[in-house]
Amino acid sequence: MIDSKFKELNLISHIGGKLTEYMLGPDDSMRCHRIMYGEKIVVRITETYDVSTALAWLVGMNTKLDDISPALVIRSASEEYALINVYNAMQDFLEGQ
Repeated sequence: MIDSKFKELNLISHIGGKLTEYMLGPDDSMRCHRIMYGEKIVVRITETYDVSTALAWLVGMNTKLDDISPALVIRSASEEYALINVYNAMQDFLEGQ
């Protein structure tokens, strides 16, 4: 729980409270997974590029995710495989694919 709260605060410090809360969605059994994947994704993009790029990537349509924004896919995730798909799309983005 403490690690999850730290990751959530790290997300807020990178992308702000409004997008973080939107992306994390309801407080359900998947929220910890959404926090974990969301934080990994945001940190990787900001380490490679910057916060502006991470924000644009999160809210933009993504062809690897059926033209749905990564933030919405993360928010809507009811199974971990959806989060893995977003993570894989992020890796492809960072690799220039």
